[in-house]
Amino acid sequence: MTCRTLIVGVGNTLRGDDGLGVHALNLVRSRGLPGDVDTLEGGTSLIHVLPDLTEYQKLIVLDAVETDEAGVVVIRNPRFHDSQHYAMSLHEFGVKEALRLVLIETGRLPEVVIMGARPENVAFGMELCAATSETIERLAETVIEEIKPPLA
Repeated sequence: MTCRTLIVGVGNTLRGDDGLGVHALNLVRSRGLPGDVDTLEGGTSLIHVLPDLTEYQKLIVLDAVETDEAGVVVIRNPRFHDSQHYAMSLHEFGVKEALRLVLIETGRLPEVVIMGARPENVAFGMELCAATSETIERLAETVIEEIKPPLA
């Protein structure tokens, strides 16, 4: 059985580094993806764009993450994660809330992996700061590693 994966880029590209999830998704797309991987740009309201997740075994969400850690942050199955250390999203209706609603609605979630980084600047503007641009490169590499098929 093929492990279908959905990668969702979340963020507001009009608010500087807040759009890092969308920028990372575009970078991942540009590197080519296997046929069992779908992508979706989620904007700032994930609940309105999440498709029926029953056909996916893995959901990767790329987003700006509130954290004190520098660099790429990977959070697996956030419904079990200690949310005192990480706010899952900077958005009003965040990733965690959207996943909770999907779980209530469908009774199941795929494996969930949130990958992101701390934004440096979320002021209005479309430019990413230099540090965030570098982090997006590492984030894209982390995603590519995550979707590689396991060695036989």
